[in-house]
Amino acid sequence: MVKKHEISKSKDLIISSTGTTARSEISSASVTYFSDDKTRIKHIAELAALDITQDEGVKLSQQLDETLAYINNLKDLDNLVSQLEPSSQITGLENISREDEPSPSLSQDEALKNAKATQNGLFKVKGVLNND
Repeated sequence: MVKKHEISKSKDLIISSTGTTARSEISSASVTYFSDDKTRIKHIAELAALDITQDEGVKLSQQLDETLAYINNLKDLDNLVSQLEPSSQITGLENISREDEPSPSLSQDEALKNAKATQNGLFKVKGVLNND
């Protein structure tokens, strides 16, 4: 048995009498509710132009019930999450930075004083790419 119901101002997932689904705000729409799983599965199979056996119908009915239960769990989770304040991080830590202030540093001679090898006032190191 197929029943038609009117709904107003809903944001739920619906299956219309044409078999299309929508998740949006609806001011007034005709929605089909099925009185049992057998009718619902038969209707969906007809919409998809599928020939299914009774055993397949029972299996599909169980799978559809599991899927709808999972969707309801997601709705519950969404209701909980939507109440939370958005955050960019959760630790409460903040970056600590200071102004970049110039300060005295080593002279070139002081920096090179403990180097193994120097050349023309620069550090001389073994080549990395060409084995020099």
